[in-house]
Amino acid sequence: MNLFFIAGCAGLAGCLIAIILTLVFHMLGKKKIIPLLLYILSFALFLGGGYLSAHPEAVPELLSFFDRQKDESPEEGPSPDGEDAPAPAEPGQGPENLNDSNAPEDPAEPAEPSGEEPPEGEPSSSAPEEPAPGEGYKITYANAEIYTDSGGTFWCQTLVELENTGTDDLYLSPGSYELKDGGGETAVSRTFVSTYPQVISPGEKAYMYEETTLDGPVEGDPAVIPHPSAGKAAVNKVRFETSGVELSEGRYGTLTASGHVTNNTDKNSEITYIAVILKNDAGEPIGQMAAIIDHLKAGESTAFQAYSLSLPEEVTLDAVADFTVYAYPMQMQF
Repeated sequence: MNLFFIAGCAGLAGCLIAIILTLVFHMLGKKKIIPLLLYILSFALFLGGGYLSAHPEAVPELLSFFDRQKDESPEEGPSPDGEDAPAPAEPGQGPENLNDSNAPEDPAEPAEPSGEEPPEGEPSSSAPEEPAPGEGYKITYANAEIYTDSGGTFWCQTLVELENTGTDDLYLSPGSYELKDGGGETAVSRTFVSTYPQVISPGEKAYMYEETTLDGPVEGDPAVIPHPSAGKAAVNKVRFETSGVELSEGRYGTLTASGHVTNNTDKNSEITYIAVILKNDAGEPIGQMAAIIDHLKAGESTAFQAYSLSLPEEVTLDAVADFTVYAYPMQMQF
């Protein structure tokens, strides 16, 4: 046993002793001693738990102290039933890989052919929890616009449209993208780019969108290489009702979307997202406006105004042929 193991055991034993003495003195009415015992308890917890947390190599010794049989090698002796213990399995030959061609077959229960789904109710150990990139969705549009505002600042509007091509709802976490210049060199690399809405059903579309400033111009025609983060949804899709949404143009050409949103569920929404996707006459997305509303109670309605940070100059009210509005509560999935 090493020093960390001994210190950890002493600390944990001190915890137990302090707890017992605290109960005894409490029953005897000597409550003045209890704060001292609680101090000892806290110190013992710090000593024992701290050492074992900071030095996990001591934990196996603690476990083996209670169960030494688990640490014995199979070669040290016969198994309890008198037969020789089998040799340790080679990597890749565990129970989760019984479908491999080299795995031994059980004559009583033949292994299932490779690729065949397991019986209903039994999870498949090889099935990924989330679809691999490109599975369950497809990119239907990707574009980047480089422009300057009236102050000479360079901006980049990145817009990626993806469609759920699977059979399950998809949950879309913030993704990333690369922006390559005309020579194929990476000019911009961005992460934690939000996608709206968070959950989409089969056949529905979502949009990864960002407006950000650049240090300078991008040579040639920029190309977007998107990297969405999509997986099977573990939360139910929720959509709030919107009504009376209208677009208007301000004095300096800025666009605004105004309307009402109703929480048509039986649960309060702490944070509500509203995204307005602008489209041209060809049905292509050309911009987005967004709004965030705090504390929208169940059954409650409120007005909203959605804005954009800095749209390209060509995205005007006349250029918008149609728009789609998404309203939904923030939903977290881990």
